[in-house]
Amino acid sequence: MLAEDAPAPPATTTTTQAPGEKTGDAKPQQDGGSPWNMILMLVAMLAVFYFILIRPQRKKEQDRQKQRGEMLKNMRKNDKVMTIGGMVGNVASVTDEFVVLKVDEKNDVRIKFNRDAISKVLDKEGDSGEGIEKPGEKLEEKN
Repeated sequence: MLAEDAPAPPATTTTTQAPGEKTGDAKPQQDGGSPWNMILMLVAMLAVFYFILIRPQRKKEQDRQKQRGEMLKNMRKNDKVMTIGGMVGNVASVTDEFVVLKVDEKNDVRIKFNRDAISKVLDKEGDSGEGIEKPGEKLEEKN
């Protein structure tokens, strides 16, 4: 008989058991403790995210909306404004809902916009128009 054909000896394992413990009843230990601790930590992290990220962002957005409302409220005739589409013109007339912009002085071209379409006031009546390109002019490049 060859060594390869010989039956393998039975594997023996030794385990230590506490007195009165049955085999196969071993339970793994829990590392995290109670599930309430995990829920409490999750709630705490959400609160931190709210006070650090979400609340300040909402406050900034409210401030921006307030400033925009003031800008639209204080818009007057002859103010130079820019629309959200990038069109620049002088305010010819203002109503509660609409603004009429004069975009070409030579041909007296006027365009009616919704008041919310005004992006910003570039300069007020009588202010210097520094940094604003006028028709037929080119701005100097600064190096």
